[in-house]
Amino acid sequence: MKPDFSKLGELPVRGVIVTARSDQTEFDFVSRFFAPASGVNEDPVTGSAHCTLGPFWQERLNKSDFRLIKRQRAAVW
Repeated sequence: MKPDFSKLGELPVRGVIVTARSDQTEFDFVSRFFAPASGVNEDPVTGSAHCTLGPFWQERLNKSDFRLIKRQRAAVW
């Protein structure tokens, strides 16, 4: 994924969460959080995003304990 930070910054929101089910069996989902309008192109920690992602994935995966991978560019958190 190659986000266009200038276009993301034009959206009338604080930030944008991107998430998907992981294709690696040891993880439940992956996520990225972009907030260029707030001065942070990509947040490497995304604590507030995961407050939303927990319930989102709980409903879809029917579980409440998760193993996830946070991706930022080429890094894995």
